[in-house]
Amino acid sequence: MRQLGRDLRYTLRVLGKTPAVTIAAVISLGLAIGANATIFSLINALLLRPLPVRDPHELVTLSTSGPSRGPKDGLSLAMFDEIERNQQVFSSLFAWFGDYPLVSLEANGEMFVGTLGGVSGEYFSTLGIRPLLGRLITPEDVSLHAGTSASVAVLDYRCWQRRYHGDPDVLGKTIRVDGEPLTIVGVTPEGFRGQLLEVAADVTAPWGYSARQTGFRRRASFRLEVVGRLKPGVSLEQARAHLAALWPGIQAAAAPAEYQGSEREKYFARKIYVEPRRRETPTCGRGWPARWRS
Repeated sequence: MRQLGRDLRYTLRVLGKTPAVTIAAVISLGLAIGANATIFSLINALLLRPLPVRDPHELVTLSTSGPSRGPKDGLSLAMFDEIERNQQVFSSLFAWFGDYPLVSLEANGEMFVGTLGGVSGEYFSTLGIRPLLGRLITPEDVSLHAGTSASVAVLDYRCWQRRYHGDPDVLGKTIRVDGEPLTIVGVTPEGFRGQLLEVAADVTAPWGYSARQTGFRRRASFRLEVVGRLKPGVSLEQARAHLAALWPGIQAAAAPAEYQGSEREKYFARKIYVEPRRRETPTCGRGWPARWRS
């Protein structure tokens, strides 16, 4: 201890003789500590905290990739259908377009540019989200293979506040999306940000709400992001093994007829991956009230 005391006194004397250097060192150390704390806070907020939904550890993402394991793609609607029909490891599955494109919206006679989320009917139920007002999109709203889906929309809480001033009688009113009139059937709870970190969907609608939306039905369109909720007692490794066993049959049933030669070979060389759902939305304050969860 005496040696430690002597070392400390010597250090203080040296620092006292060079105050400018000492101040610079202290400031640099403080900035470094602050930067590290900020970085950790961001990592904790964006990656380490769980998704603000029911039992987020049960959620997994399905994706595909070529044999080189390059950038991962989504699945086609035909693949999604085959997985839903044959799988035994998920209590539910949903698919969405993987982004929120900018669209022209009209609410209360005012035009503005907003974002749109296109989803399958199991989207909200799989996440375990309950509406703040009205109801959310259900499988009955979505026509996957023919015709058009129901012309309904669910508003994001902030869009509801900003464009409808929190009007509790908003249900049944119309919002236009790229000119298409959609009937508002529900409002999501405050803080629900959807699937992306950077932006929320102002409006969420079922796939195919417009007769112009048919591209998602193409067998050669691999843009659907699929998320599943594991059944109780099913591990990630069991889900991977189960999907790997089903995959050759799924590929055969969902193969695009126009694929020939090398294109067909590349298609059948693709693998399916099952990974833990990454956190892509910030947590909301001190947690989600129980009324938001199912």
